[in-house]
Amino acid sequence: MVDTYLKDVLEDVSSYGQMEIRVDICAARNLCEASTPLSPEAKLDFHYLIGRRIAVTSAILYLRLKKTYHWDDEKILPYLESYHDAFEGNISSHVKVVEEVRDRYLEQVRASGSQEPSVADIEHWLEQYYYSWISSMFHRDFHSIYCVVSYLWLLFYQIRNLFKIIEGRRFELSPELILARIICNT
Repeated sequence: MVDTYLKDVLEDVSSYGQMEIRVDICAARNLCEASTPLSPEAKLDFHYLIGRRIAVTSAILYLRLKKTYHWDDEKILPYLESYHDAFEGNISSHVKVVEEVRDRYLEQVRASGSQEPSVADIEHWLEQYYYSWISSMFHRDFHSIYCVVSYLWLLFYQIRNLFKIIEGRRFELSPELILARIICNT
């Protein structure tokens, strides 16, 4: 691993969880560095779009660390702060919006008397939320970077959906179950 761009991520790793965290931070840092050659105006637009993505990822990471790894907030919050610090811009407003949207969704589910959603269900809902949001950004300004960045995220989801379909068919899942896990405009 000496000659890879992940060298710093993989050196002196004491646990799988620590490596996971470092990879997440590396991905955020690489996203930020992609904006280096952009004009200042385009860079602001880019960071606005990526800020929401980092906020969605942050909400997902919080749920995973809390529910799957059973971390308490005293351990989670410093990790999330280091994750947010890897991003150049101020994402606190994005984090607040995503947390409010997530909390409203959970309130609606609980008020309906439905079963408490699993971590996977909430993650899927947050990805669906981001897909809808980034789709709306595609049409925001055709003379800015919004179109390009939005298109690339939508393409990413399209490719992930294709893999979900292929895996679903491979494991002989029902079409209804496969479609339930596809990220798209609803």
